[in-house]
Amino acid sequence: MIETERGRVTLPRYPFPARKTRVLERGDISEIIDWYPPAIVTKGGEVLLASRTELESLKTFCREHGIPFTRRYDVWADLLDPFLDTELSSEDQAANRKRLKERGSLTDAEIDAIRAKVDKRMMWMTVATWEWQHYGLYDVLSAMKPKFFSGRASWRSFYAQAMKIALRSETFPDDDQNIDT
Repeated sequence: MIETERGRVTLPRYPFPARKTRVLERGDISEIIDWYPPAIVTKGGEVLLASRTELESLKTFCREHGIPFTRRYDVWADLLDPFLDTELSSEDQAANRKRLKERGSLTDAEIDAIRAKVDKRMMWMTVATWEWQHYGLYDVLSAMKPKFFSGRASWRSFYAQAMKIALRSETFPDDDQNIDT
């Protein structure tokens, strides 16, 4: 549960990159994105994920503190679509790639490299969950997080890359700061 009080957001035992409580002052937050799950973007470029049940609290927090509540294209959702337990038609695959190139500013080579990097872990996640509707940033971070200390350096590198990829899209202009929807 997120605690919002006195101009700060507290995320207890936040799992990424390490399980610790994260406290964000109002001045640390640049925007909150209406993704599934909602995302809190820090001024340092980190994307922290909150529970969907906290959406109304986050909207209220935005209104009270003048923080933009935005809608952005979810790059990770499209990057991870091929790993869902769903068969995508060739038309769906082409539309997915087109969105990634146009809205996510990714090249074909970048799309292929990112998917190759997460392939095994995301496939294992699908085998374990049979997820067929949505994967996003939370899912790829969960899948890629090392189980042992030996993978920490590569994890931190992946985490930094994942944050940059998540923010490679612009907000949807018609919905920027529309927190009453």
